[in-house]
Amino acid sequence: MWNLLSKPEDWEAHKKETVERFGLTGGVMAWGDGPKEYPCLAGSVPSSRGNQVVVVSAYVYVADAQNLLRAAGASCQGGESSPSPQQDQFNRWVAAYMMTMAYFCRETGLFKPEPFEEQLAEALKIVNETAEARKAALENRDPQDATMLDRLRPSG
Repeated sequence: MWNLLSKPEDWEAHKKETVERFGLTGGVMAWGDGPKEYPCLAGSVPSSRGNQVVVVSAYVYVADAQNLLRAAGASCQGGESSPSPQQDQFNRWVAAYMMTMAYFCRETGLFKPEPFEEQLAEALKIVNETAEARKAALENRDPQDATMLDRLRPSG
C-alpha cells in the first residue's frame, strides 16, 4: 500500500501506520532514513533478519511520477482547466438571470438603487475574499486535498 507523504512529519505517521497494518510489536525495528524529498509516495513492508525486523521502503518522487505519466502517454501539466461547454452555458444563464432579476426589482421599485448597490459591493467583497482564500489554499495545498479543492473550483 502506498501512502502520500507531503512533509517530513508524514514519514512518522507512515511508520506508525505500517507497524499497525502488519501487527509489528516489540523487538528492534530498523527503518532507514526515510524519503529524500517531499511530496512523495511511500510503501513499506517488513522483513525478518534473525531477531531483527527490517522495514524495507520504496519511494516514488515527483520526477519519477512525471516520467511514468509521460511513458503512459498522459499529460503532466497541472493548473486550472477551462469549464466544460455545459458549465460555461450554465454560468452565462445564471448571470443573465441575475441581471434580469435585478433589473425588474429595480424598475418595479421593489428596492432602491443605493442600498442594493451597497449590498452588491459587500457581496462582491466577500466573493473576492473567498476566491483569494481558495487560490491561496490551492497554491499551498496538501496534495491529498487536491481533489476536494478542485471540486469546489467555481468555473469561469
